[in-house]
Amino acid sequence: MPDEFIVVGAGASGLMIAKVLSQAGNQVHVIEARGDIGGRILTIPTGEFSMHVEAGAEFVHGNLPYTIDLLQEANIPYHKITGEIWNARHGRPHKQEDFIEDYSLLARRLKELKTDVSVASFLQTNFSEAKYQDLRASISGYVEGYDLADVNYASAFALRDEWVNDDDEDQFRIDTGYRSILTYLKSACERKGTKFIFNTVVKKIEWAKDRVKLFDSTGNEYQCSKLIITVPLGILQAEPFHKAYIEFSPGLNSHLTAARNMGYGEVIKFVLEFNEIFWENKNIVRGQKMKDLGFIFGPSEIPTWWTQSPIKKPILTGWFGGPRVNARKKLNDEALLQIAFDSLSVIFNVDHSVLIEKLVASRVFNWSEDEFSLGGYAYSSLGREHHLSILSQPIEETIFFSGEALGSGPTLGTVESALVAAHVTAKQVLHK
Repeated sequence: MPDEFIVVGAGASGLMIAKVLSQAGNQVHVIEARGDIGGRILTIPTGEFSMHVEAGAEFVHGNLPYTIDLLQEANIPYHKITGEIWNARHGRPHKQEDFIEDYSLLARRLKELKTDVSVASFLQTNFSEAKYQDLRASISGYVEGYDLADVNYASAFALRDEWVNDDDEDQFRIDTGYRSILTYLKSACERKGTKFIFNTVVKKIEWAKDRVKLFDSTGNEYQCSKLIITVPLGILQAEPFHKAYIEFSPGLNSHLTAARNMGYGEVIKFVLEFNEIFWENKNIVRGQKMKDLGFIFGPSEIPTWWTQSPIKKPILTGWFGGPRVNARKKLNDEALLQIAFDSLSVIFNVDHSVLIEKLVASRVFNWSEDEFSLGGYAYSSLGREHHLSILSQPIEETIFFSGEALGSGPTLGTVESALVAAHVTAKQVLHK
């Protein structure tokens, strides 16, 4: 009789593991705290906005093999992102020619590193002079905003791998939204007999080799011989009082200590739709006409915004990530939206009242306060490889951890990372 497996978490990693295990002839159950699949992938369908929008994962960052193969397997169309990059750091928007000034010097200093240090230490050692102020601000802003990382803990080696060895690949969006991938995975699982249990928060796990009991928040019990845990890193780092905290008996001190020592970033995402593409109206943006705007960056609290280019829609997405989120994440949506309008007013040099008048729809997606994610995604912190080697080690061939935080390389923090980790874990489970 096949082993019975339980997968905790119905995000990209959990679904992919369930697909591989069920296709190998195993009985699989997936337990999910939310009422639906997806986790930090959340596509909002057309209705509230004039097209679907992504509340969570949005981009395919290059020709990523697992993601692209899955899209092709499922016959899901995707398209290249286009659009110009603009910068508003010097008082008014202008096209950005070079993302980082002194890039060649930066690349050389990164390549010269013999020992990993924090990004903050690297910048202080190599670029402390006043003439490098813009470079320090750009690097810090990128690491905190894009990687969601704290520069005091972020790995300079990881920055080197991400930038110096980057092939500057194309970026893509999925035509029908990221949820399409998950819907496909769920259907593939169900065809092989996988059962899904939603709205179920696992609170305690009692285990011995090849024997696991799970107890949910209402006291229901579930049993299996192999358990795969794919919850976000933020949940593994949660305090005992938290709703999604999981107690293990016997304890998994080394694994959970490793999880707590890995970097996990905070993020709040904003989606705003207006009654016109106001950034193409030079009467509104005071002489500027950003006909092909893709991304725009500025010296505001929410510094990063992008359009749906090449799709022409009056929709802007704002990205507020990194340690600075901590001071704002307890604010309600109305207060956060005010910060968004203030930021757009600075970046586009447009009166706050004009933005309010033109707004037709808005949503705030506060992933840092989401009770089943407690943040955005993992980042490469100092010592990560050591902690990762512990967390990714199976426990008595009975308990396995997986998820985007257990991926590796420059795709860390992406759906690709979740899929890579899933395949590695599935091989461990199946002893392949």
